[in-house]
Amino acid sequence: MDSPNKIKIQIGDFHLETEGSEAAIEKRLSIFKDLVQIASKAGVAAGEHSARPREPKDAAGKHDEKLARRGEPSSPLRRLFREDGRIVSLEIKPQGENSEGDAFLLLLLAHKIIRGEDLVPVGELLEGLKRSGFGSIKRMDEITTKISTDLWNKLGERRAGKFRLLIPGEKKARELAEGLIGQMG
Repeated sequence: MDSPNKIKIQIGDFHLETEGSEAAIEKRLSIFKDLVQIASKAGVAAGEHSARPREPKDAAGKHDEKLARRGEPSSPLRRLFREDGRIVSLEIKPQGENSEGDAFLLLLLAHKIIRGEDLVPVGELLEGLKRSGFGSIKRMDEITTKISTDLWNKLGERRAGKFRLLIPGEKKARELAEGLIGQMG
């Protein structure tokens, strides 16, 4: 039996390390190149997306809500999401056989676009799913076991954990979001 192929690549600040079949590696490498190219055109460096940005302060040293708005303030995808404090939910519910999984990916993208956060706590995701019309979900593994781990990963355990999109997951979530924007008209 052949051992899995491995690849490590660095383009500027961006890193890819993966293993698997030759076809799987080619697919991931292609997605990686596309995303690096998109980020380069947008003038984004890999290090600019931290898990939790420092809270900006105004001249008096108080938290400044306007300065705290990171993410993508001019993104047309923002119309898909609703923000209520720390909870982000969907304005339109995805349809199809994997609607819960699609909603999970979309909410991770929403936190990145609206709040500038790559890491999203389990509790905030669960509440966001409930407010998006998926009230029957009690645990994240009800959804995550149905979604490829090539799209997301989790840091931490149980409800103390945090989820984030991986590069292929962000690409898929943006495609889903663009499809939903088309439905909104």
